Amino acid sequence: MELSNQLSGAYLPRVRAFIVENFLFGEAGQFQDDDSLLDRGIIDSTGILELVSWIEASYGVRIEDSEMLPENLDAVVRIAAFVERKLGVNTTEGRALCLEQAPAPTGPSTVTT
Repeated sequence: MELSNQLSGAYLPRVRAFIVENFLFGEAGQFQDDDSLLDRGIIDSTGILELVSWIEASYGVRIEDSEMLPENLDAVVRIAAFVERKLGVNTTEGRALCLEQAPAPTGPSTVTT
């Protein structure tokens, strides 16, 4: 079964929005959720650190150095699945939490006057 079919779906749009806004400057173009962020040149090692910091701050999780792997962080679908695993979304309690309080993405704020 494809990874995207196994996701609850709550985190995928938020992760995608963060990647598009912070690394593609709002221009998604032909970018797909299963594209390798590294192979496509969308994100580099510094970007991975920014991504990890955002995940930790947005979702209240701690990402260990041993978890900073392409299997977890190299595509939008992989990142969303990783967040779900970190939050225990595949448990009954985790799914309920996901539905109740899936946080909005954080990123550059826009101030209007």
